[in-house]
Amino acid sequence: MKRSVEILTGCVLLVLASGCSELTGMDAVPEDIVTSGAVDQTQTPIVGGQDATPGSRPYQVSVQRFGGHWCGGALLTDTWVLTAKHCLGGTLKVRVGVHRLSSSEGQIISLVQTESHPQMDIALLRLSSPASPDYTPLELPTQEVMSGPAAPGETVEVSGWGDTSEGGRGSDVLQEVAVPVVSNSTCNAPQAYNGRIEDSEICAGFAEGGKDSCQGDSGGPLVVDFQGKTYSVGVVSWGEGCARPNKYGVYARTISAKGWIEGHIGSGPPPPDPNSCVANNACGGRAPGGCYCDSVCERYGDCCSDGPC
Repeated sequence: MKRSVEILTGCVLLVLASGCSELTGMDAVPEDIVTSGAVDQTQTPIVGGQDATPGSRPYQVSVQRFGGHWCGGALLTDTWVLTAKHCLGGTLKVRVGVHRLSSSEGQIISLVQTESHPQMDIALLRLSSPASPDYTPLELPTQEVMSGPAAPGETVEVSGWGDTSEGGRGSDVLQEVAVPVVSNSTCNAPQAYNGRIEDSEICAGFAEGGKDSCQGDSGGPLVVDFQGKTYSVGVVSWGEGCARPNKYGVYARTISAKGWIEGHIGSGPPPPDPNSCVANNACGGRAPGGCYCDSVCERYGDCCSDGPC
């Protein structure tokens, strides 16, 4: 989806699939990823797409807040999710393996760590427990991928539960749409974004509009299949409106952050979940009321028994 920033009687509002809320403190859109002078940078949903086939996008996740869908994201490993930096703020959880949001399918997993890229609209979420091996992560792109199947003119795909029309409503069922990659020079043309697109961004869509990501899709994956694997090409970031002519979807270019991503997802074991027995020294057996040996404690090797400590 895309981000929408509007100035209304002095309040900055982030328009998400669930509506508008006043932004303060941690919820505010980071200043370094708001393009100067842009009045309508709208989070996009999937516009002009279709229902994805259940299970066809095993990497896709729903980043959740307030108990519902907030942003998109994609598994890079069984414990790391790639999303947009402007999706961070508040208490987030990740729902993996879900196709229809109103169903009970999939896993809801809390976070133990978030990392924000210092310049790009990219963030990493570290899960408190591994996602099921049924959910296949994306591959990080290579230069061969970017100069071949993800080159300008080639077709890539974006998916999410965002709005299905500008100003419309989000979808309960995961949507997908195929769009062509657009060169940065075309995306920077006066009738498009007039020089605002950076080298660390990639554009996709049609000059005539009609197909795009939208509100609620932010942080979701732009992907391409190559030699039997699915690669992350970009992360849904921003755009003017949804599926407007010459207003292509703008995505954070994954390969531009590849080194930063690898530096984090290749690091050691995650810190304990702050709500776990371990973090509260409860599995030592001396906490008031005792502690049950749950899966979180078990993972960190600090369980005393299968019953109360």
